[in-house]
Amino acid sequence: MLAPLLLHAALITAAFTLLPAIAAAEQGSRRTVHATRLPAPLLVDGRLDEQVYRDVPSVGDFIQQEPAEGMPATERTDVWIFYDDARLYIAARCWDSQPARLVANEMRRDSRNIEENDSLSIALDPFFDGRNGVLFHTNPVGGLYEALIIEEANTNRDWNTVWDVRTGRFADGWTAEIVIPFASLRYRGSGEQLWGLNVRRTVRWKNERSFLAAVPRAWKAEGINKLSLAAVLTGLHIPRGSRLREVKPYGLAGVLTSHAEVPPRVNDGTRNAGADVKFGLTRGLTLDLTVNTDFAQVESDDQQVNLTRFSLFFPEKREFFLEGQGIFGFAGNGGGRAETPLLFFSRRVGLNGSESVPIRAGARLSGRAGPYSIGLLSVRQEAADNLPAAVFSVARIKRDVQRRGTIGGILVHRSTTAAGEGGNLAGGADLRLWLHDALMLNGYFARTASADGSTGDSYRAQLEYTGDRLGAVLDFINVDPDFNPEAGFVRRHDMRRAHALLRYTQRPSASRLIRDHEYTARLSYFTDTAWRVQNHDLQLLYELNMHTGDDIEVRYAREFERLEEGFRIADRRLIPAGDYTAQEVGLAYEFGPQRRRGGELAVTRGSFYGGTRTGVSGQGRLEITPRVAVEPRVELNWIGLSPARFRTTLTGARINVAMTPRLLVAGLLQYNSTADSVDANLRLRWEYVPGSEFFVVFSEGRLNDRGQIRLGAPPLRNRTIAIKITRLVRL
Repeated sequence: MLAPLLLHAALITAAFTLLPAIAAAEQGSRRTVHATRLPAPLLVDGRLDEQVYRDVPSVGDFIQQEPAEGMPATERTDVWIFYDDARLYIAARCWDSQPARLVANEMRRDSRNIEENDSLSIALDPFFDGRNGVLFHTNPVGGLYEALIIEEANTNRDWNTVWDVRTGRFADGWTAEIVIPFASLRYRGSGEQLWGLNVRRTVRWKNERSFLAAVPRAWKAEGINKLSLAAVLTGLHIPRGSRLREVKPYGLAGVLTSHAEVPPRVNDGTRNAGADVKFGLTRGLTLDLTVNTDFAQVESDDQQVNLTRFSLFFPEKREFFLEGQGIFGFAGNGGGRAETPLLFFSRRVGLNGSESVPIRAGARLSGRAGPYSIGLLSVRQEAADNLPAAVFSVARIKRDVQRRGTIGGILVHRSTTAAGEGGNLAGGADLRLWLHDALMLNGYFARTASADGSTGDSYRAQLEYTGDRLGAVLDFINVDPDFNPEAGFVRRHDMRRAHALLRYTQRPSASRLIRDHEYTARLSYFTDTAWRVQNHDLQLLYELNMHTGDDIEVRYAREFERLEEGFRIADRRLIPAGDYTAQEVGLAYEFGPQRRRGGELAVTRGSFYGGTRTGVSGQGRLEITPRVAVEPRVELNWIGLSPARFRTTLTGARINVAMTPRLLVAGLLQYNSTADSVDANLRLRWEYVPGSEFFVVFSEGRLNDRGQIRLGAPPLRNRTIAIKITRLVRL
């Protein structure tokens, strides 16, 4: 059944191999940066006072992306690239005309807020394919996080590897020294290398963004992902070394209380041990093995309020599944966005809702071989409660075509469905082509087959133009009623959606306050697969972006929705079947990230299933010191449905105390009226050696009486206390 799909993909792949090579021409038009070999390791302390910094010329002349595209950066940045037999070094001296105004208030490991500070970002393309690579970020107080670049368009920001950074201050700015072991990177092999390299500098107090290799303003901050525009890094002669071999054992001890289980468990002691093994088959292909996998250290999900009839999507946070996420993503969709189905959704493995399910063993082969990206995965999940044991298997291959395009295929198999009704198979082929620098064609065809003999198809065709002044999207998606990837995620079955978007950006050149005006119109039209109308909606958005970083958004939406069946909203009121027309207006204000008290406030008001809804939401960040921050969050909805009104409440707050960039105590408290729950999570994370970590985790969930927070503690639902230690050993 799926063989014709894979054959079709193979024929298209073969056809594209006949297209003329243009890599040499592209290389010739790109900036060149030279790496200098060191006879001995460099002392990484952030001071930049070694003789080599005086002997070796730096590279600089950064080009603005914002606010004045194509002009020289107003603040000077000097960069050096060094290497020795085992490590790559990237150093920078960031000059600043007003160093007292540096914004540096985030020290947490892996915090995305690092990019909202004065910051330095390094993009590396070790395979020199202009598509995939790695990102490293730091700021003046030594905060650090890394990410994977996937097909220039997406990033996996939860990926971790072994590297280090030290920063310092001088009278006219700040400095950074980054060291990355070659063993932490994947590249073609030993000997002479050509890599892609770009560096982004953000001067937050003036909201200026500049690049070592110029990137058009249309790509905004994500321009650091545009590896096809990166400079060419030459001079690398990497010696032949042993292949990557890593062992990361763990030990775990804890106490568990759960009143949701039958019989209940009260203060049950738990002990566990296991290991992850990583073995480099080649410089580009890595085999990962996991035994007795545990995810006790993973932070709690952010609660959500569901005011629709569709399932909520929660992102993956577990390290084993994050590392290969980019390869296993299908049809350019690795994160459950919009209406595009996921053929493989890793949260189906080892989780039943929010409850953990034991994973006894798993294996993953992932990486690159020539123009191919390859991913093979097999994981065995044990039985738990009413969920039967199952083996999840995925085979994924993509081939580079043209400059930045890909074509590929995927097969996903679940040996036993969640209902225990036999196996399920899903497969398909996808295509992504850049027809022009800013014009992309994206599409896929997929099919599923279940043990009861039912089959279903899904397909998509999308054309997207991402210009600076103008942007446009034309998109069509089909999902059959019986399209059922049991190891995936489908937000909406029996659906056809036609979608169009048009954006216009106006940039007033003389304004000292306003950076740009952005006008967007979106139109979506939904039917079932028999072409019967289900929904159609129109959205008009106006966004005002200021030089300070503050943003204002005004939104108007008009929607028609036909309900064939009623459903309960937020597990409370029944919305009866029928036709509904709604209109809504919204206003949002986002404070610039340079403020010590930042965040976003939003209010919406409109009709809602024959009644009304008023929504108020806000999330913020209060900097107490660069080491201590509080991040509150609130979402309130007042809903009026005949014959009465009710309110949903979602509140929470994070408290982060960063002793050092690698030692963090983080607390999260959440209250959700629709789930009648109060949840608390407290985590200590200490990366005592790069790649090796010590965790202490406390989690507690309590039940609450239907939106009423009572005096005294609500009844306990579950409580977990866990201590976990891991140790990375590189052989």
